[in-house]
Amino acid sequence: MTEPVFQVEAVTHSFDGVARALDGVSLSVMRGEFIGIIGPNGAGKSTLLNVLTGWIVPEAGAVRFRGTAIGAIPRRAYAREVAVVPQREEGAGAFTAEEVVLMGRYAHQPPLVGFDDAEDRAIARGVLALTGMAAMAQRRMATLSGGERQRVLVARALAQCPEALLLDEPTASLDLGHQRDVFGLLERLNQAHGLTVVAVTHDINLAALYCRRLIVMKEGRVVADGAPEAILREDLLTSLYGVPIDVSRDPQGHPRVGMLK
Repeated sequence: MTEPVFQVEAVTHSFDGVARALDGVSLSVMRGEFIGIIGPNGAGKSTLLNVLTGWIVPEAGAVRFRGTAIGAIPRRAYAREVAVVPQREEGAGAFTAEEVVLMGRYAHQPPLVGFDDAEDRAIARGVLALTGMAAMAQRRMATLSGGERQRVLVARALAQCPEALLLDEPTASLDLGHQRDVFGLLERLNQAHGLTVVAVTHDINLAALYCRRLIVMKEGRVVADGAPEAILREDLLTSLYGVPIDVSRDPQGHPRVGMLK
């Protein structure tokens, strides 16, 4: 059996010693999966993602990457294996798209050197082309649209040459066309290159279209885990969000979720 890329074992974490963001969460992420993490506000989605990134050290439980505790892996070594795409990037407006993507090569450069070499630049050009941003490599981030900036952040993550990509609300504030572009890109990377993708999203329909597995969270716990077709049920979603939910199917058989008045 293939060893999990990530293994989360009975993880619990609280903020300020009071609000329990994660409550005994256990799950495994296998190589090559495309997973969406969904749930209402305050469910613990972003906290779980930050536990996987290593940015949050949980109070209890274990988090492993390919069998090794994340805390035992040097940060530069971990960054060569796991890349993160944040919901937004502050302070990058003055940099060109290529300069931002080259920042993703930092983990591969010798310590205390920090200079881009020919290989770094070639990889940066390659991932800009892969994300459809080659023509805008010299454009400053401040001049790009929201969807274009998001693709640059995905390109920066890909420049790390990771095994796994973790994303926090990658389509927040994007219009429908840019949402499709970003998730379509993630799907191609997953299918063509075997990249393991874990994305937190509030958009259930987008997750149902592209993710092959959904992890549903509520109040710090995993309440459902499986294929979208199996777990997106009206009773579960109505209970989850506290409003009447209708679930139908689109022409391709994907669940389509709507709120009833």
